[in-house]
Amino acid sequence: MIRRTAIAVSLVMTLVGGAAAQTARTSQVVVFPFQVHSRENLGYLKRDLARMLSRQLAAEGIKVISPARAAGALGRRAPSLDAVRRAGAKIGADFAVFGSVTKIGARVSLDVKVLDTRARGRSSSVYVEGVGLENIRKFVAQLARAVAARVVGRARIVMIEVQGNKRIEAAAVKNVIGSREGGPFSRRQLNEDLKKLHKMGYFSKVHIRAVAMAGGRKIIITVVEKPTIREVEFKGNRIISTSDLKKVVTIKRFSVVNPGLISENINRLLAYYKQKGYYNAVVRSRIEPVTRDQVKLIFDVQEGKKVYIRKIRFIGNKKVSRGRLLGLMSTSEKGWLSWFTDSGILNRAKLAKDAEAIASYYYNHGFIEAKVSEPVVTRKGNDLFVIIRIHEGPQYRIGKLDVIGDLIQARTVLLRKIKSRPGMYFNRQVLRGDLKTLTGIYQNKGYAFVEIDPAITRDTTRRRVNIIFRITKKRLVYIERIIITGNTRTIDKVIRRELGLVETGLFRANKLRQGTLKLHKLKYFSNINITTPKGTRPDRINVRVDVREKRTGALSFGAGYSTSDLALIMGQISQTNLFGRGLRLSLRGILAVKAARFMLSFTQPWLFDRPISAGFDLYNYEQYYSNFDLQAMGLVLRVSFPLWGEYTRMGINYKYDDATVKNVQSIASTVVKDMAGNHTTSSIKFSLVRDSRDKRFLTTRGSHNFVTLEYAGGPLGGTNYFTRINAGSAWYFPLIGSTVGVIRGRIGYVTENAGGRLPLYEKYYLGGIDSLRAWAWREVAPRDPATGDRIGGEYMALINIEYRFPLIKKVGLQGVIFLDVGNVWAKAQGYDFGDVRYDAGGGIRWYSPVGPFRLEWGYNLDQRTGERSSNWNFSVGASF
Repeated sequence: MIRRTAIAVSLVMTLVGGAAAQTARTSQVVVFPFQVHSRENLGYLKRDLARMLSRQLAAEGIKVISPARAAGALGRRAPSLDAVRRAGAKIGADFAVFGSVTKIGARVSLDVKVLDTRARGRSSSVYVEGVGLENIRKFVAQLARAVAARVVGRARIVMIEVQGNKRIEAAAVKNVIGSREGGPFSRRQLNEDLKKLHKMGYFSKVHIRAVAMAGGRKIIITVVEKPTIREVEFKGNRIISTSDLKKVVTIKRFSVVNPGLISENINRLLAYYKQKGYYNAVVRSRIEPVTRDQVKLIFDVQEGKKVYIRKIRFIGNKKVSRGRLLGLMSTSEKGWLSWFTDSGILNRAKLAKDAEAIASYYYNHGFIEAKVSEPVVTRKGNDLFVIIRIHEGPQYRIGKLDVIGDLIQARTVLLRKIKSRPGMYFNRQVLRGDLKTLTGIYQNKGYAFVEIDPAITRDTTRRRVNIIFRITKKRLVYIERIIITGNTRTIDKVIRRELGLVETGLFRANKLRQGTLKLHKLKYFSNINITTPKGTRPDRINVRVDVREKRTGALSFGAGYSTSDLALIMGQISQTNLFGRGLRLSLRGILAVKAARFMLSFTQPWLFDRPISAGFDLYNYEQYYSNFDLQAMGLVLRVSFPLWGEYTRMGINYKYDDATVKNVQSIASTVVKDMAGNHTTSSIKFSLVRDSRDKRFLTTRGSHNFVTLEYAGGPLGGTNYFTRINAGSAWYFPLIGSTVGVIRGRIGYVTENAGGRLPLYEKYYLGGIDSLRAWAWREVAPRDPATGDRIGGEYMALINIEYRFPLIKKVGLQGVIFLDVGNVWAKAQGYDFGDVRYDAGGGIRWYSPVGPFRLEWGYNLDQRTGERSSNWNFSVGASF
């Protein structure tokens, strides 16, 4: 245990020599009643102020004669200088204080004279002013300090000296206290200073004394500093690691020993152990000296055994089974895998949420009178028992359902758009969704302030709930101003065009929601806050967009490995908000064992201030295949525009590619050898894409659908003549918990056109991490009958089915199991769905700092002669 340090509190004031010091010890002061000047009836202040000032002077160390004697000595005479001097001298006062209080409006002023009864004509004036009669005590305290200074000879603090401090700066000590060099000397203030210095928590002893010196007083503050903590150690903990315990405590190295803070951290450690199920844990602290000024803080821990929930009992549930209720809870009973899963551990916060989840289930299944009590936890030995009492009540269905009031669509149309239906069990969650749906319908038409009141009546006899939505649409609302703040780099136009709203136009809630999502997708801002304050008229509203910008330039480097390129290093420099105009520019490069690729890309997402995306890609790459090398450079011009809706775009690309096939192996296929030399491709590609995915990697919902048509050669020139058609569809949908299902399909066809050729590298190949994962990259394709070389095919079909689930949610690590089906066929064979390849497997995915990370293993389900049974696939970073 920590030995409590005795705190010596002493205030020694030595007033040495001088007439002023002698006066302070022997002089007596009398305060006469105040004169009151005010339109209000404040006569009570006449004597109250005299008494208050007398008490304050006494607190300052001045000897004061009773105010009662003062009033009697003055009698009814007016308080003139001569009358006050005579009255003061009569009762033995050395100094007499008299004056007035004036109140005009809220301002209050106190004006007094301090008269030396022993020196004829010697007096001085003191004046204090402020606002509010409720602050009168503060004004009197200020007045008392000033009067005391006159009485003791205007004593001032000449110097403040701090002694004994080693780590704490003297300036820090002086900043805390109220006494100031050059200010009035006050014993009462020194008492307050003493308290303030102890409250700092840095000193075990504080000693203040005052000594006389030329011109006033010297204040000497002597302190003894508390030791600092050099190390924080934990002993006795075996199950919970020291690193985890250090995250719990708030005491850091080189902080000052604070017994209260140590006790607080013991409680934090005990709470952490309870959260982990160790209700028998004991934590004590002790201090070991290391040096004269430093100590070691040790927490001794006795962890004890874990305490588990043995039984969760429900009382009162009749229509909802115990199994169903347990399924709603994150808290569970101890199971045979508790040592691994931590099932059966009590977490009070989670248990409270479980009770709320049970209540919500009842409310969402017609039990509108249900009540769920707060869980009661009892302990017997190392077992915990949880009891939850439930009053179910009767179950109600929806009876009458209607919408009335200001209808902007037909009643039947509005009723079809909500999910509640007569005859179904009343569901509070569905009702909330219906309110949101109806509100959205009106707000999307400009009725921003629509009011929808669901009138709910209960028929206890028939056990029916009647719901009538009363709608008051109010007036149409127009946008008065769009106010954008916080953007120092991004120009307003970039933000406005994403919002999709215009000033003087109708306010539409759906456009505002979509615009907000678009602003977030830009990733230009670390924070976006959109509010809709009222305008200058009832039918006007403002849209205020407050943003906080973040850096949009990036420079990154990394290294990795992929099964297609082997070991690689990668780098990228990019700017996604060039010149603050939303322009995107990037330069990327990859150097690998089997490839080298570089690309410069530029995109203008809003050409001519319309949602038309235009840009170009310049690339240069080399790819090393098993029996030849391919070197290519080229240019791609891109343009795309929205076709319909929010997610669908039409794209047109033109590509010019200059490629060279070289280093052809002598044992290569004749088809490969015939490719040696230079090839040029001049093509135009049309694409129709609908992409509603919430994110590109680790997608959780939405779909990605596309159809492309590429034509090369003919009037476009070049040596390669071909037509290619590709189509694909991928659907992502959330399943139980945080799991996601994925179904993705692709199909393709390419044919050589008359007058040119179709090179092997433009044909289809499957295999690898993005297609059939039990085979290596480009391993699935028709072979040359003579050499066995893969020479690609003209027909391709592929289906991938995946189930994704979280492994470590905090870092975004996911697991995946999959089934792949597909093949590539030669032109002579065509699509042959009786000849497809199958594989299944699993892996992990993670969005790492250098890009998407994937490690997946596929097992060949229809292994053929000469084929491997499985294959590992690995990649990190984006590819292009």
